[in-house]
Amino acid sequence: MIGWESNLDVSVYINEAILRVRNARSSEETSADFIKYVARSLTSSGAREHTLKLLNRLFRIDGKTDTEKAFFKQVEAAFEACS
Repeated sequence: MIGWESNLDVSVYINEAILRVRNARSSEETSADFIKYVARSLTSSGAREHTLKLLNRLFRIDGKTDTEKAFFKQVEAAFEACS
């Protein structure tokens, strides 16, 4: 069990998070805004580093596509800007 400390039910949070990600995919601008939002939300360099490792691992599962490589670089740049 995860230590969930919120007035919002975890399933509601997950559904809202999925909606935010789907909306972020609607354009390059909304995608960039979402990446910046996530970068600002991860307040420690350790959290950002861990997130990049997990994202890289996810993309490498079936081989990184050019689109995934570009997205990863965008995320990496946003995270560095928050350092």
